[in-house]
Amino acid sequence: MVKWDIRTVYLYLISFVTLMMVLIGGVQGIHALGSYFYPPPDYGPSALMYDMKLKEGSNLSPELLQQQIAEETERQRRQVRYSQFQQVVSSLALIGVGLPVYLYHWRKIREKEEQER
Repeated sequence: MVKWDIRTVYLYLISFVTLMMVLIGGVQGIHALGSYFYPPPDYGPSALMYDMKLKEGSNLSPELLQQQIAEETERQRRQVRYSQFQQVVSSLALIGVGLPVYLYHWRKIREKEEQER
């Protein structure tokens, strides 16, 4: 039987919070890896930018306009990849910080239970 003093409540509370950090980090990591290997559909600016440039009465040649559209599409792809990388790093940080703290406090709980027996 566990004696519920303030230290035991603290240990269980910290264990719970850090276990949730690890679980959330794992879910976010799986989601980030999934979106990396199966990226969202490309909703590039091609048609929208082309229509906007034509409505503005731009004097750009079609070749220059296509080059600008391609550059913008590439910039958006890089931004999506960077965001995916940040998600992976964030989930690894949650796991990397949460797991050792969880294991430490859980070990303390087990040691305390063994002493009480």
